[in-house]
Amino acid sequence: DHEYPSHLQLRLTARLPGGDTLVCLRDLDPKTVELTFLTTPRGLPLVVGTTAEPAPFARTVMVGSVSSVVAPRTAEVPGGTATFARWSDGGDRSHTVTAPRTDARYRASYAIDP
Repeated sequence: DHEYPSHLQLRLTARLPGGDTLVCLRDLDPKTVELTFLTTPRGLPLVVGTTAEPAPFARTVMVGSVSSVVAPRTAEVPGGTATFARWSDGGDRSHTVTAPRTDARYRASYAIDP
């Protein structure tokens, strides 16, 4: 499994009766989708793969690829502490998502405790 951008290379080798060899190479580019990551309230950090950044942000990934997503348990926000409540896809605070065939959005929602 490789992160995007990535591609496969198809190599076809034919050996001719006279001993010569023919080689044909073709790059196969994967189908990709855009995954958008959001938080409510806006701007809280999320970790997707090995990179953390404040939401919202988007990642282009290969269809069928698996990404780990982690929302912090708590985060300080104006007016109190945001405590993780749920992911829009029903996953645990830390879970994996498999990229579907179409663009998708994943939202981590938080409750604000004053």
